[in-house]
Amino acid sequence: MDYPVLLLYVFSVVALISTPGPVVMLVMNASLQQGPVHGLKTILGTNAASLVLIAITALVINQVFAINAFLLTVLKALGCLYLIYIALDGLWHVYRTRSVGIEPVGGEQRSKDAGFQKGFMVGISNPKDIIFFASFFPQFISISPNRHLSLSILTVVWIALDLAILSFYVFLMSQKKIKRYKTLIILLSSLCLLLVAMIGLVYSVRELLA
Repeated sequence: MDYPVLLLYVFSVVALISTPGPVVMLVMNASLQQGPVHGLKTILGTNAASLVLIAITALVINQVFAINAFLLTVLKALGCLYLIYIALDGLWHVYRTRSVGIEPVGGEQRSKDAGFQKGFMVGISNPKDIIFFASFFPQFISISPNRHLSLSILTVVWIALDLAILSFYVFLMSQKKIKRYKTLIILLSSLCLLLVAMIGLVYSVRELLA
């Protein structure tokens, strides 16, 4: 076992997951708007998406098929569009809360039920994760002489760290001191998510037109 490479992988995953991005912002918003249970459902959705991306990466590493660059760019563009929808939904939540003075209730149950699906959609189309699994993940396959063992270890480490870090965000958002700034946090995270999605969409369109 190449422990220095494994340690580098752990640091890379921690930095990737804990850095505020589409998934973190989605989990934060879900926890603040619908509660910690909804936030955990969202995490399970993003985790399932990660498993799909890892499975695709494993097939590429084993030379079952190659990733089509055009389709990858299309997926990133569609993901950015979905992130824009999520961001606008968060901004609408803030507008309704501030203008009416109460939490919006329209479609609340449907939103709760869609936590897993929304988490999966954001996770599977998250440009940051796609780039990581397509470009960086294969570089850590040398942690052991056995490729299948390496893939298993890398997958388990990713899932464990992903669950732990995102669950911490859910726990943080459930604290009373944080809830005092609930509307402000949703506003800022939605604006950041919108900015990230818009920039990603511009780059994706440029790649498609190039």
